[in-house]
Amino acid sequence: MEDELSPEDKYFFLFLMLEKLGLKKLLDKLPVVSNLYTLLVVLFGWVLFRAENLPAALRYFGRMF
Repeated sequence: MEDELSPEDKYFFLFLMLEKLGLKKLLDKLPVVSNLYTLLVVLFGWVLFRAENLPAALRYFGRMF
């Protein structure tokens, strides 16, 4: 069994650590921002891991915004 984390695991780990380091306190005070934060993290994650490469993901982000 391999112990290395997948890129998806590392992506979500980053946000879990940000929340543990204090972002959660801010998000708890601002529920609208919390909902937007969750939506954007999931949306960007889907694009990053669905695109064939980083330039393709960046082009997709450019079309979205």
